[in-house]
Amino acid sequence: MMGYDTSMDVIQDIIHCKDISVILRNRTSQKQYVESYLLKNIVLLNGKFWGKFSNVHPPFGHNGLSKSNMIAYAYNNFSPLVCTMSLPERMERYYSTEAYSELRFIANCSYKKIWSGPSGGYNSAIQEAVVSGLKMKVLIESLDGYVYIMPLHTFEVYEKEKEFVAESEFDGYPELLRSFDKATYLGERLQELKRLSPHLEYASTGYEFSKPYFLSSFLITNNKILKRDFTGGDEYELNEYTCGRVEIWAEVQ
Repeated sequence: MMGYDTSMDVIQDIIHCKDISVILRNRTSQKQYVESYLLKNIVLLNGKFWGKFSNVHPPFGHNGLSKSNMIAYAYNNFSPLVCTMSLPERMERYYSTEAYSELRFIANCSYKKIWSGPSGGYNSAIQEAVVSGLKMKVLIESLDGYVYIMPLHTFEVYEKEKEFVAESEFDGYPELLRSFDKATYLGERLQELKRLSPHLEYASTGYEFSKPYFLSSFLITNNKILKRDFTGGDEYELNEYTCGRVEIWAEVQ
């Protein structure tokens, strides 16, 4: 069975907002290859994490999915499980890491913390990062211990008023990804299914639609944090979000 990268090095890299990529070697194709994906959206809890790449993957080869909706994948460091997802359709599908002969994580690109909140006020480093065109991320720690790390997409600085509004990339993922115990159990079940059905290349679930989704869409101002939440169907609302800490990190050039 393939091992998992449980070293604390990658966890320290995550909480310092370094760029995290997953490196994969396929097992099932006749022509072997290695690939990597930048995992821009991270959820971390007690040393365990999921990382997903952006919603940019074409759905071709996934029968039953709308050809106009991009999909994304998420990988973790604690369970033999990969998630395929589509935010517009609220779709989720899981398959075993038996599909790969290698799955590991690496970190690149350093970032520095330039702001702390949630009531961090305004500082000149914010403006300097914006006018320098730097890539920036937000780290948000919830009151129940989850750490969310996402790229910042929009960053507006109101120079005269000494205020700012930053917005993370609009994104989301199945609620199951935040239930680490359930993800562990499902990964074990898929491995057991493979043992019972050795003819399978790897075990997977079917596609399921309209599943519960967590929106990782935040607005950060100099004195409060807001979050988008689904209210039913495709509707969502913006609510004030109470959290333990918020940090903005900018790339180091």
